[in-house]
Amino acid sequence: MERNGMVDRVVLSTRPVAVEYRISALGRTLQDLIDALYRWTTAALPAVEAARAAFDSVEDEELAVRMRRSPGTSRALARALSAAEHGDRPTRLDSRV
Repeated sequence: MERNGMVDRVVLSTRPVAVEYRISALGRTLQDLIDALYRWTTAALPAVEAARAAFDSVEDEELAVRMRRSPGTSRALARALSAAEHGDRPTRLDSRV
């Protein structure tokens, strides 16, 4: 960003030496675009999260079906998949599951 003129790099003569970055005049010309992107993100975030959840749900279900059909699936993983299908989502796979 410094190379493109968006930020200015300032070396501060302190101990230890510090570096500070500041938005340049050219970088400030992006402010309206950044504000618009922020407003869009804030407004669209619930829809984005809902789309992610729907996608992940389908992906999780497809993975569970594939794993149950796989002869190499461990009992712990099979139990974790079964628990996940019933809404009990383990935070990690555990051999004691």
